[in-house]
Amino acid sequence: MAKNIIVLLLTALLAATCMSASAVSQEALRPGQAISLTAIDQEAQDGVSYDYLWTVVEVDEDGNEIGDDLVSTGVLSQTGSNTGSFAFLTPVIPKGQHKKFIIKARLTPKKGQNGVGLTICIGETSQEIRVDGPSDSAIGEDLIVCEDNSNVEVELDESIGDNGLDLQWSVDDEAPGSRNHPEKGKRFASIDATELSIGEHIVKLKLKNNSGKGDETEVIKRIHVIHRPKPIIQ
Repeated sequence: MAKNIIVLLLTALLAATCMSASAVSQEALRPGQAISLTAIDQEAQDGVSYDYLWTVVEVDEDGNEIGDDLVSTGVLSQTGSNTGSFAFLTPVIPKGQHKKFIIKARLTPKKGQNGVGLTICIGETSQEIRVDGPSDSAIGEDLIVCEDNSNVEVELDESIGDNGLDLQWSVDDEAPGSRNHPEKGKRFASIDATELSIGEHIVKLKLKNNSGKGDETEVIKRIHVIHRPKPIIQ
């Protein structure tokens, strides 16, 4: 039986990329993206069953583990085969920053009447991913609107997933429940500019993980409300 797991498949949302063990993902991921992984041992042995244990841990630039396991206790896949699947959501990263994570799949062969794990035969493979935090442009550039515009739309860029994320909008730091506070949990905010005074206003979107894993961050954009002129001809 091969001691190492050779193939690791990474699927992020609609894109699927096949990479060898310990390869580095080239494209940075965004918070809230769904990652699906499958690890396969190329050589299965008759009469042996298997357990998979997955971990996702933050690492520094040198690859040293510096964070807690995002999966907490790991995910044990009792498939009994040499193939194990696992899925998780990328965490929120602070605005303007990036973090690297190592995903590890540990395959333990089991043999005997009680299915005892052979700890001396554990095979392991890893995959490094990078997750970038958002920038303010995640909800678009500044807007200039007229004072009588009752339906101003502000939307979260589609590059950032909303899987497992808590999205909280606010206008000028108004508390939830106020008359112009956009609905919580939506990818977009509909704002009534007729309720806003002439001048500049701040729209904020706070992103955090529903799971409690990862950071919390905030992106902003400015809305400039312009008076509609009322000229008089004399």
